[in-house]
Amino acid sequence: MIRRLPGVLALACAFALYCAAPATAAPFVADQAHTCPQFFYVGEKPTSVPVVQLCFDGYSLGHDASIRQGRWSAEHMTAASAAEAAKVKREGTFHPEPLLPPADRSELADYRCAPYDRGHETPVGDFGPTGEKQDTFSLANMMPQDPMLNEHLWATLEKVVRGLAARDGEVYVVTGPLFDAAPKQLNGRVAIPAATWKAVYDPKIGAFAFVAINDASAKADRPAGLRPDAGRQGGGAGGSADGRRAAGEADHGAGAVLQREGPMTVVLTILGFLKPLGAWLASLLKNPVVLAALAFAILCLALVVEMRAKDAADARARAAQAALVAEKAAEKVRGQQAAITDQANAHDAQAQAQIQTVYRTLTQQVPRYVPISTDAQCVVPVGAVRLLDAGAAGLQLPDTPGSADAAPSAFHLSDLAVNALANLEAKRANDQQLSDLQAWIRAQQALAGKPPP
Repeated sequence: MIRRLPGVLALACAFALYCAAPATAAPFVADQAHTCPQFFYVGEKPTSVPVVQLCFDGYSLGHDASIRQGRWSAEHMTAASAAEAAKVKREGTFHPEPLLPPADRSELADYRCAPYDRGHETPVGDFGPTGEKQDTFSLANMMPQDPMLNEHLWATLEKVVRGLAARDGEVYVVTGPLFDAAPKQLNGRVAIPAATWKAVYDPKIGAFAFVAINDASAKADRPAGLRPDAGRQGGGAGGSADGRRAAGEADHGAGAVLQREGPMTVVLTILGFLKPLGAWLASLLKNPVVLAALAFAILCLALVVEMRAKDAADARARAAQAALVAEKAAEKVRGQQAAITDQANAHDAQAQAQIQTVYRTLTQQVPRYVPISTDAQCVVPVGAVRLLDAGAAGLQLPDTPGSADAAPSAFHLSDLAVNALANLEAKRANDQQLSDLQAWIRAQQALAGKPPP
């Protein structure tokens, strides 16, 4: 793809002028009573930095005015919604978010003529109904993304996540940007991320995160690990507000009895009951048979207590042994997961190095296969450069060919060959990285005893 040839920026500017249309959706700003918890696993949203939470029909995002984009954007995708999304074509119009003050939000002008795509945090491809798709075109849901990343590796990752939702029934997804300490800005207003991330929780296989560098290299870090969900530990009833209230009422009731009867009345009542009971026990203890029976009962009780204590000790020992075995098994699985990840990383690094070597060699051979004399005679006309620019950006030419298109450009046949090899190298690298990611997922699923996709 010839991304930096003359004419690319002009085409991008012309295209941006046609992309301004008002939103038709009706989102709302979340408050304490309405936080759209359906988009978050167990209803808990991210709490890293203060944000203004916006709720749409299909997703929710946390907007940060300091960067004029979402810190995170969350959705709950099911097999049904993924199937519905597959039936509907991509459509929508980029628009500023009307619920945000103009000073806090990004505008269409911020992205105009910029070398970055308006990259969706929550992707439009995850939704079926037209209204839900249009919601995703809010500029609050956009982050500046390198075209090579947005249109290739990131788009492929979004398809993989939709495939997980279709296969396993549901996934929870949170996406957002990562920034340097002092990020660059578009139009002096919108912060440019250094990387973009996507975190996925699949109840059937666990959770993983994916981080991609926001440049043309399309390089990414594979998931750090796959772990089953450990569940959440909640407080018991005694620790709840209802439990504390019930305990307080019980204490208050006991105090009321003592206050009403008086402590001396209670003591005298107890003593009056114990006096005849003591006389009866004294008469029993004078009988040798009763004494023998009592001693036997005490002995039996002692034996029962000892047996119960032994059983309890044995149960604790068995539980401890079972816990030890389970921990060793879990440690073994973690080791196997780490080994799979290391092996996948090593394989990908070796494959990427081989791809770079092959295409570096091919590029160095361009002068041999395209001689200087031939290259000097094969000047690419301006019209061809315009066509290649439009193809690289996925656009149509805004005007008809003219006489200026026949004029020679600054590019020769060798320039086209070098750019073509660079594009092929990037495609091979992306395909290899996706293949390694899919192999990594299959290996982790096989380890967990899950069927392969």
